[in-house]
Amino acid sequence: MKSKKRENNIHIEIFYYSFIAILVIFAVQFVFAQTPSQDGCYDKLGNKQDFNSLTPNDFGSYVTDTGQVQTNPDESNAACNCIIGSVWDNNGKCCGDDLNDCGLQLSGNLCQMSSTNPSAWVQASIANLGDIRYVECARAEYLSTNGNIWKKCDGVFWTEPIGGRDYLCIGAGRGSIVECCGDSGTNCGLRGAGQQLTTGKSVKPSNFISEPIVQGSSAKVPAAGNANTYYCTQNKKFVTDLDQPNLEFACKKAGFNWTGTKCCSEDDDNSTCSPYFGQGCPEVQGCIPDGGEGCIGNTEYYNDPGQRFACWKSLVIESGSYVKDTDYSVINYLGEFHGCAIAQDSLKGIKDTHSQPPTPLITNHHYCSNNPVQNYYCSYSGMWNLTQNKDKSHLSFVPSTGIGSIFKSDGTPYFTFYPNDGTMVAGMDSFVFTLNGAQPSDKLSVDIYKNGNPAGSVVVCEVGPGQSSCASSAVSQQVDVGRYMEDVFINNQKRGTINVEVVSSSAGNTFRSEGDPYFIFAPNNGILVAGRDSFTFELHGNPGDTLSVNAFKDGNSIGSILVCAIPVGSNSCTSSAIPQQENVGFYKEDVLINGQVKGAINLLVISGQAECCGNNECWDGNKCINNQNLDPTSKPILFYRCIDGIWTPSQLKFTPDGSEGYCAKETQCLAKEATLLKCVESGFYINDDYCEDGNWTSRTKLLALKLLRIKELLGFGDFKIFCDNKENTLNYLQYTIGTSTAANILESDLKANNFCVLNSTGQIIVAGTVNQDLRSILTKNIFGISICDNPQAFVDSDSHYRFCDSAKKLWFSQKLKSFIFSNKRIDVPPDYYPQSILRDLIKNIVDKLKQLVSSPPIGNTYDDSFIKGIKKFDRLYVDVALQGARSISGSIEGIGSGNRNAVFQYKGLNFDICGPLKLYNQTKKQDSKNDQSGIVCKNENGIYYVLAQGNHFTLIDPDKIWPDMTSKLRLK
Repeated sequence: MKSKKRENNIHIEIFYYSFIAILVIFAVQFVFAQTPSQDGCYDKLGNKQDFNSLTPNDFGSYVTDTGQVQTNPDESNAACNCIIGSVWDNNGKCCGDDLNDCGLQLSGNLCQMSSTNPSAWVQASIANLGDIRYVECARAEYLSTNGNIWKKCDGVFWTEPIGGRDYLCIGAGRGSIVECCGDSGTNCGLRGAGQQLTTGKSVKPSNFISEPIVQGSSAKVPAAGNANTYYCTQNKKFVTDLDQPNLEFACKKAGFNWTGTKCCSEDDDNSTCSPYFGQGCPEVQGCIPDGGEGCIGNTEYYNDPGQRFACWKSLVIESGSYVKDTDYSVINYLGEFHGCAIAQDSLKGIKDTHSQPPTPLITNHHYCSNNPVQNYYCSYSGMWNLTQNKDKSHLSFVPSTGIGSIFKSDGTPYFTFYPNDGTMVAGMDSFVFTLNGAQPSDKLSVDIYKNGNPAGSVVVCEVGPGQSSCASSAVSQQVDVGRYMEDVFINNQKRGTINVEVVSSSAGNTFRSEGDPYFIFAPNNGILVAGRDSFTFELHGNPGDTLSVNAFKDGNSIGSILVCAIPVGSNSCTSSAIPQQENVGFYKEDVLINGQVKGAINLLVISGQAECCGNNECWDGNKCINNQNLDPTSKPILFYRCIDGIWTPSQLKFTPDGSEGYCAKETQCLAKEATLLKCVESGFYINDDYCEDGNWTSRTKLLALKLLRIKELLGFGDFKIFCDNKENTLNYLQYTIGTSTAANILESDLKANNFCVLNSTGQIIVAGTVNQDLRSILTKNIFGISICDNPQAFVDSDSHYRFCDSAKKLWFSQKLKSFIFSNKRIDVPPDYYPQSILRDLIKNIVDKLKQLVSSPPIGNTYDDSFIKGIKKFDRLYVDVALQGARSISGSIEGIGSGNRNAVFQYKGLNFDICGPLKLYNQTKKQDSKNDQSGIVCKNENGIYYVLAQGNHFTLIDPDKIWPDMTSKLRLK
C-alpha cells in the first residue's frame, strides 16, 4: 500500500513540474515576442513613441541602448523624458510621472504639476529665498524658506521671517501666503504667487476664503491669529498692533490717525468692552451684549499722555478739543481725557485698555478745577469753559446758598460748608462738608447752639476713600427760624465756629381781605433758579380748584406757570417749572385761582446756584463780583457782601459823623480818613470815638465803667458820676489840687477830650482821655507829679491802668491814652463795671419813652433811630441819693450836625419837673411853628421821663439844656 501511494505521488509531481515548465516556456516566448528590439520610449502595447509624448498612464517602458528595459520613469533621466512635461531631478527623481509626485520635495527641489505645466521641478536656492510657488495639483502655495525646504501653506496659520521680510500663511490655496514688502517691491513676488502687501496694507486671516486642499474636503481653520489683523510696516514686518512709537508711517499709510505714540482706530486693538467680559455689559459706547455675560465691540479709546492727540471711540481728538456728544463735559488736554464733574456711568465706565490693568479713561475733576495752563476750567454747569485769562479756581454759591468756611492759620479752609439744596431749612436739610486735605475715614461733627443753648448735633459723617467731602444727616433739632452758632469738629478736635441762618421754606404769601392767605408759595428746593424750579401752592380752596401764575418782568409778560389743580383730599398743588424765566432779576407774578387774579408776589430769579470765580471773588447768580473787602462803599447783595471769596452777612455801618458804608467783619467799625472811608479793628480810636466790637462807642464810656467799678470796690453809698465835655465838667470840678483848682489845671495844661468825674462822700475822682502821649502830663506837672515812681506806668501792651506815683493817686493807661486821678489813694482794678448795667440803664429809659410818647418832637411818627444810636455814652449823668430813693439818670447823643437826642429819668423828686418843661417848650414853639425840636415829659407813678430832640439850629438845643437837666439839679 505504501509502495502504491508513493508511486501515485511521483506521478502527480511529474505532472505539476511539467505544467510549470510549459508555462515558463510560453511566457518567455511571449516576452521575447513583445520586447522592443530598439532603444527608446514605448507605450504599454509595446509601440515605440517619441520622447515627451507619453502620459503617465500610457508609459510602458524605456529601452536603453544596451537593451536594458526600464519600466519606472524614476529609473533614469531618459525614462523620465518619455512623459509629457516631466522633469528629471539630478538627484534621481522624476517629477510628473505620477500623482504622488505633486508637491514632492527632493534635495531642495519642489515638484509642481499644473494644467499648463504638467510637471516641473522648482529648485529652492539661496538666491530665491522667499519665492512663493502655487502648486495647482495640491491647491496649495509653497514658500522657499532656507534654500533646501519649501514650506507648505495648507490651512494652518503660521508666520515666517525670511531675508528681513515677514510671510504669513492665512489659509489654503491661491493667495494664502502673504508677503510684507514694505515700501519697496524689490524681490517681492518672485514668481507672482501669493499676496504682496506694501506699507499700511493689512490682511485678516479670518476674512480669507480658503481654497479646498486636495487631500481634504475643505481648508483647515487657522488655529492661531485668525482673529487679528496683520499690518505690513515700512520695515517689512507684520504687526497686529500699530501702537508702537516707530510705526507712525505705517499707521498713516493704513489710513488711520497717529496720536503721538499710538495709532487710533486700527481694527485689532483691544476694545473698551473687553474688561467687562464675564461682568455684564455696561452701557458703554461701542459695546453691546454678546448674548451671554460678556460684551462685544471694537471701538478704541485711549489716552496718549503728553501728546497732541488722544483716541476716543476710534476717532482722534486734538488737545484743547471737546469730545462730541458729551455736552462739553469731556475734553482732551495733552493727550489725556478729563471730565468735568461727570456723573454718567456711560462715561465713567469707559476704560483705557492700553493701560494694564485697564484703568478709567477719563480723569474726573471737581468743579473749578483748571487744566495746568489754566485756559479751561470745570464749570458748575458740568462743562469745560474757557477761563479767558481769568482766575476760575474758586467755587462760589449765590448769597443764599454759600454759608461759610473755617480757615486754618495758613489761610486754607478746613472745610466749606453748605446745605445740600442751597438753603438751610429748619428740620429738613442735611449738609455737605468739603474738607481740605481730607483723609479717608476723617470724621466731622457739628455741635449746634442757639442763644447759647445746645440745639443738637449734625450726625457725624465720614470721608470715603478718594473723596474730599462727606454729607451729614439732617438736623432735626433745628425747628426754629433764626441764627445758629455751630462749633465744627474734625476727628473730635474743634477747628472753628460758623454762624448759620436757618430760614423757612415759604417765599411769599398773598392774603385775602379777611386776612387768611389765598395761598402759600414756595420753590420746591428753597430757592428759585431760572428754568429749573417748580412750585408748591398751599391753597385755601376746594378740590379741583386750578391755579396759574402770569409772570412779568419790567412790565412785560414772559409766560405763565402751568396750571395745577388741587387733588381730592388735599389743599395744595405743585406747578411745573417756568422755563421762560431765564434772566436774573425781580419778577412780579399775578396769581390766579380758577382764572381770577387773587394777588401778586415778587420773586428774585437767579441764573445759577453756583459758579467758578477768582480766588477772592463771589458768584452773585449771574457774574463774578470782585472782592468787597477793602471797599466800604460796595453794597451788599441779598444782605451779603463778598469778603475774600466768601459771602459774608453785612450790615450797614456809620462813621462817627454819620457817613454810611460796610466792613468785612462785624467786629470792625467804619471810619473816615480825610474823605475816604475805611474799616478799623476793634480797639481803634480817634479822639474820643472808640471802636468796640463793630460799634462806635467812646473812650469816655470806658472811663465811666472804670469809675463805677472803683465806686463799687470802695463801697460808696450816694454818688454822682458826670461825663461830659470839658466846658461842662470843669465847671463841676471846683475843688483844689495842690495850690490850684482842678478846673484851672485841666483847662490850661491838658489837651483833653471829655472828662468823667465821680463824687462820693467827699472823695472826688476825675478821669479823662487825651490825644497825646501821657508823659506830657508829667512834663507839665499837672497833678503835682513830675516823675513816675513805677517804671511800668507807660506799658502799652494792654488797656490796664498802672499807678504812676507811689501814693497811687495818679494812674495811666498808655494804650488808651487815659488817666485817673484822685485826691485820695485808690486802687484801679483791671476789670470794668459790666457794660450791660450802663446800657440797660439808658435802654430802660428809652423803652419807657417809646411806651409813653406817641408823638415825639421830631416828625409825625415815632423815629427810634436815635435809640439804636445811643451807644457812645460820651455824655452821661447819674446821681443817686438816699440809697437810691432819689436819682437822676440821663444821656445825650447824636451824629455830627444832625439831631441830638437827650433822654432823662427823674426818681424821687419833690416837685413836678414836667410843669416848667412844658411851659419852656410852649414858649419856644411860639416863635416858629415849623421848628423840628421840642421837649416831651411824662410822669408814671412819680417817675418822670423826658425826651428832648433838636440840634444847634433849632429853637430847642439839647446840648444847651443838658447841664440844666443834669448837673445843675441837686438831689436833697
